[in-house]
Amino acid sequence: MPQPQLAQDTDGAAPGAVQTYIQVDRLSKRYDKATVLNEVCFDIRQGEFICFLGPSGCGKTTLLMCLAGLEQATSGMVYRHGAPFLTLPPSQRDIGIVFQSYALFPNLTVEQNIRFGVENLRKPKIEIQKITAELIDLLSLSGHERKYPNQLSGGQQQRVALARALAISPSLLLLDEPLSALDAQVRIRLRSELRDLQARLGITTIMVTHDQEEAQSLADRIVLMNQGRIEQIGTPWDIYNNPKTRFVADFIGTANLFDGRITAPGIAEAEGLRMFGASGMLASGSPVTLLIRPEDISVSAQKTQTSQLSALIRKIEYLGATLRLHMASDTGKSLVADLRKQQAGDIQLQTGARLWLSIPPDAMKILPS
Repeated sequence: MPQPQLAQDTDGAAPGAVQTYIQVDRLSKRYDKATVLNEVCFDIRQGEFICFLGPSGCGKTTLLMCLAGLEQATSGMVYRHGAPFLTLPPSQRDIGIVFQSYALFPNLTVEQNIRFGVENLRKPKIEIQKITAELIDLLSLSGHERKYPNQLSGGQQQRVALARALAISPSLLLLDEPLSALDAQVRIRLRSELRDLQARLGITTIMVTHDQEEAQSLADRIVLMNQGRIEQIGTPWDIYNNPKTRFVADFIGTANLFDGRITAPGIAEAEGLRMFGASGMLASGSPVTLLIRPEDISVSAQKTQTSQLSALIRKIEYLGATLRLHMASDTGKSLVADLRKQQAGDIQLQTGARLWLSIPPDAMKILPS
């Protein structure tokens, strides 16, 4: 069976060319004196999967609602293929949207829910039947066509909501934390299915989430937000390995953050650690933060030539393939190290034991304080 043609062609672009699809220019949203979005700027490429990520209250859902037309921006502009977008009513924005609650009609069957949006477009009955059948097959809903939402599992309801959004063949798909109400195992399985579906259809997708693991597994790029501003935009790899601010380093993954200073041109020191290659733009005495990820720390029971710190084990977490050691350095600084099972086998690990820590110089990163 041919797949439904849900992604629209780029406007005259050369085959294989990547077009800028959405441009957000200094978008702001205020409620009385509270600023929820503060001059947000970014671009989205055609066919990209973008995740808006950040803590509760950072403005990510408000940003999505402004794009959907369900909230009105206070100032700023959004363009689609260079044409103003915010002036269009929601019904003319060519979007599909899936809410956190799914918002299925309880009195309609699965098939009727999927048909609802496309029926409002007054398409021929045969075309509606074809689109509905293709989506039921595509989203593994066969056998559930005549069931009502309360007869479905959470994962099945999510698929129905997604099918209903896709039935109108939108060029932009907006997802407002669609997996947050599901249990962990179902959520992991469905996010894999969602990413495969998006890649297969090539539809430009924006998803709001507060779950960093979800964003890292799904997104081509992450828009990481904090207090109404964008802290950093980048691939999951870049944001984890090259954070630009202390907030980004602390929010994505687990981070050991050490407060220190530039002690000489190109040299930073913190908690007894010394890093060479710090930015020459930072003057001596400038405060900095030294970032070290837990997986970059090597531990040994005896002091070695490469040992830089010693610490006492406070707690051990067993995380399947890894062990997470919560430790305290001699200065009282809390830090975390992750060991693979093979590494842990050679060391006697127990609460209260002293370990010696080594960190490769290229694993340390300097962040301005």
